[in-house]
Amino acid sequence: MTLNTQIVPFAGDPPPGAMVVFLPVREGQAGEETQCPVCEGTGKLPRGAECRKCGGHGKAQFLRALRWEYNLSDSARVQEFLRENPPAKVQTTIRLHETGGGLTNTGHATVICGLHGEKLRSFWGRSVCGGPHATFYVHAALVISYRHHRGDGHGDIRLVAVGDDHASITEIPLWTFDGHSAITLAPDHAERLTYPTAAIDAAVQKSKIYHCRRAVYADGVFADGPSGALRGAGAAFGGYPSPLKGPGAGYDMSL
Repeated sequence: MTLNTQIVPFAGDPPPGAMVVFLPVREGQAGEETQCPVCEGTGKLPRGAECRKCGGHGKAQFLRALRWEYNLSDSARVQEFLRENPPAKVQTTIRLHETGGGLTNTGHATVICGLHGEKLRSFWGRSVCGGPHATFYVHAALVISYRHHRGDGHGDIRLVAVGDDHASITEIPLWTFDGHSAITLAPDHAERLTYPTAAIDAAVQKSKIYHCRRAVYADGVFADGPSGALRGAGAAFGGYPSPLKGPGAGYDMSL
């Protein structure tokens, strides 16, 4: 799992591994009008679409912020930086992925959902077998993992949340389950949450989709490629028919 810490506003040079970003000013915030760093003042993106960062104006009021994406092995370094440079506002999220699919006799799946079993908004996905079919940035979520062999499977559900220090992850095992029953591992936490029946069903389903290339439990932007065994150039192009076969072959790579 990867953490993403954002400090707003931020002045000075970013530490190694971090980067400076410019965020549009929200109501009640004070910023400086400057050229949009995304469209470089043109108001347009490379393919002609209106730049959403500045609303097509080329300029807008932005706040200078620090964005730091890092693995747990770097948490101590981030914690030290936060202690030495107390920020006005710090926000940390965890990057999680929906992954998995079925093979000939086995299968596995990881599904992400909210604390009451709801679908979460995803921001990206890749239509490849076993890849990150949906990507989420969350403060807290339920992670459902399921495996089966010839249909005989078991799984577990964990609560994953950002730690109080804004640079660590707290993981609490909540339930284990199979096809017949569930065992509660942390009653004090589980009673405040909702047993995610729909998300569990989705994880079981995903683990049985042969060579899965799509998300099954997400809202937003996610992978939606065709599943099943593919060979040759089709497999090399994310599960879609190869554009090398000529016009009408299927997926338009210019999109």
